[in-house]
Amino acid sequence: MDTPEAAQGGLRLQQGIEYAEREKARRTVVCNFIGQPGPEPGMFYGRQGYVPPRTMATMTAVAEDEEGTTVLLELHHQQSSSAIDVEDTLCPNTILIVKEPFFKATGDGAYGISVDHVSDIVWLNPTDPRIPPRWRDEDCEAEASSVLRGRGNMATNNSQWATAERLYSQAVQAAKTPDEKELALLNRSLANLRLQRPEKALEDAMNASKGGRLVEKGLFREARALYELAKFTESVERWRRLVRAYPLNTDARAELRRSLERVKEEYTGRYNFVSMYEQARANPPMIDCATYKGPVAVRRVHGQDKGLFTTKAVKAGELLICEKAFAYNQNQCK
Repeated sequence: MDTPEAAQGGLRLQQGIEYAEREKARRTVVCNFIGQPGPEPGMFYGRQGYVPPRTMATMTAVAEDEEGTTVLLELHHQQSSSAIDVEDTLCPNTILIVKEPFFKATGDGAYGISVDHVSDIVWLNPTDPRIPPRWRDEDCEAEASSVLRGRGNMATNNSQWATAERLYSQAVQAAKTPDEKELALLNRSLANLRLQRPEKALEDAMNASKGGRLVEKGLFREARALYELAKFTESVERWRRLVRAYPLNTDARAELRRSLERVKEEYTGRYNFVSMYEQARANPPMIDCATYKGPVAVRRVHGQDKGLFTTKAVKAGELLICEKAFAYNQNQCK
């Protein structure tokens, strides 16, 4: 049996195979998957597997290739968020492409396809021409952008943000007019904000306003995304534009005041430490404040490594730096 290396072929997500049959299929996958044709060199087609997906350290599901051979599919480094349901990401019969896949040994001695980066997987729409002929639904017609956007709105109402983002993405692709594309982009921007993807949310909001028209919802999305990216000065500029153009928008006024507080913290180091303490006691302890860098600098010490130094004489009790923790672990016990 050949050593499993980068495979080329296809996967599709399904349901309904018995556990013993699935284990047998996984044991034979090493030889069956080598050399399967893919859409492009170094790519692997796939369809979601036979059992409901689950999340432990990774998202896992059983998938099949075009020949019906099943394999364990492992998605690593996926976003961990209460806004994402694993079954929103790995829906049955979803067809996908894995870029430059490789087989990885699992704990039970079998093999699975490992996806180590979120950009290494491509989700295909039902009408995508790259779908293999045997998986193509000839009766499937492309849905109108407005229909897809309506389905996305239903998912949004149910807080199914991953599903909403996928449907809004399809609505963007199906858009026939600039107005349809603008609406889909703005809705997807909101979904990306809820999924804690501010960069994508900002990109969508800015693309929606490329026509030069001042859109209330678009400015709001831009300002919120900039705030989440800790670009508070730019966020303030957007909020001010929004308040001037739409003076009755009370939410924008409240957000402007909040952004101005962050700018003051960023430049002066003046914090409401009582408020920060109360936020730190919440679950999770997400503190809403800006980073302050005082009279300090990182310098290299001759013959040693880098260190943190003051750039001027400071007094006892003077604030030098205030920054959010890179990561935290909270004890859930009461």
